[in-house]
Amino acid sequence: MATSHRKEVIDAHMQDSNWMKLCRLPKSLVDKWEESVEEYTAAKEAFQEIDRVANEEECAEWKQEILDAREARKTDASAMDIFTPKKIKPANKTQVRTALLNGDTTHTVSLENPISADLLAWLSLGISIDRQSPEQLPILMPSSLGIRYCKDHGLIDIVLAERELRKGEMNECLSGVRDGIDTKSYLYYARVRNATSVRKSLRSFSEIRMVDHSVAKYVQLYMLSRTALAALYDPNDPEDVKKKSDDLVIYKPITKSNLTVNTTILEATTRSARNKHPSWIWTFTRTSEEGSTLYNDESTWE
Repeated sequence: MATSHRKEVIDAHMQDSNWMKLCRLPKSLVDKWEESVEEYTAAKEAFQEIDRVANEEECAEWKQEILDAREARKTDASAMDIFTPKKIKPANKTQVRTALLNGDTTHTVSLENPISADLLAWLSLGISIDRQSPEQLPILMPSSLGIRYCKDHGLIDIVLAERELRKGEMNECLSGVRDGIDTKSYLYYARVRNATSVRKSLRSFSEIRMVDHSVAKYVQLYMLSRTALAALYDPNDPEDVKKKSDDLVIYKPITKSNLTVNTTILEATTRSARNKHPSWIWTFTRTSEEGSTLYNDESTWE
């Protein structure tokens, strides 16, 4: 092919490509509009989850920080580090117990009367027993006695303590679920896909089943603590009703769709990656109170 002929062929291909783009543009725009409508709902819900726990002062401060970072990036690229998620772990059951003993209200509510170490040990033991036989053995706890009985006998501080311990237990369970999904994702990516024999593949699937059992156990314990937490609020007290609603919105039920495993490593340039919204267990908000700390944790393999 001569140089002139080559140029004519390339020009013809480019003209045809541009013409086809122009002809197919309406359908492409319609398809993208339909996708954007679907994604708008999911994006709006994700934004509202964050906006719900932020007060006006925080929002104004964040907006100013964004403007300052965009201006400073012209001379200092590290100014954009402010957009890096801060991984702040919510308190587990042990930390909550320590805070209750020390009267620290950073992770817990303030109590009218100090809680003794023996009483906290009893509550913690009851929750630990729940881990061993949640279906067969009802434990003598405020959540099983009922909120009305506890109020009538002046045990409201014990109710508040169990609330916080149950939240700490659920925080531990969520951490276990995330770790299990991480491990399962790694096994699929590094072991199953790269298995060089049927024996290695079967061994990998055996390891995956063990992880599945561990995740299922954490989910079971989480839902048990969530049910117990719901029983620790007075349905006849408007303030308690609001607190219950806020807490149960934060600690959502764990469904099968929340346990999806990602078997690939997503790069920044992966197509449609920006439209993938992680499950709430990866963007867990610890508290609904104003001035709260948001907990955003990202899986290594997500």
